Amino acid sequence: MGDQLYVNPEALWEAAQRLEAMAHRITADLARCASALSPVPAGLDEVSLAAARWSSSASSSLNHRTHAAVAELRAASGALAAIAADYSANDETFSAALHARS
Repeated sequence: MGDQLYVNPEALWEAAQRLEAMAHRITADLARCASALSPVPAGLDEVSLAAARWSSSASSSLNHRTHAAVAELRAASGALAAIAADYSANDETFSAALHARS
């Protein structure tokens, strides 16, 4: 094929779907674990309150970063889907043009 590039739109669609499914699973898993990640203090003593605050702070940081990662996965999924759609549309246009010539 030399300097030609072959793109398989179906493979791009599949990759986009896998990324979206991964983003969905991560979001669902994080929601399922939310209460465990932000426990209530075991007591009213200083150590229990500090431990609960620390855990809640760590959970907040984890949530923020995980949601950012999920947004990146969804952006990548959307980009792959758009590229697949463009390649499919171009293939159809070129095929129609070739058939019109024959």
